[in-house]
Amino acid sequence: MKANGFQDTACQKVIDELIKCCRIWKAESLVCSGIDISKEIKDDKPSEKEANIKK
Repeated sequence: MKANGFQDTACQKVIDELIKCCRIWKAESLVCSGIDISKEIKDDKPSEKEANIKK
């Protein structure tokens, strides 16, 4: 992975975005199966779509 330019922070950002997405679409997405959406992420403000869904 190091030879491929693995960047821990870049990967963590992608993981955090996946978690945010799965919080919104968990019931509709097979991709979210097995994703721990209870994990706290640094920038955990709800997206506009998530805020509208929760209303």
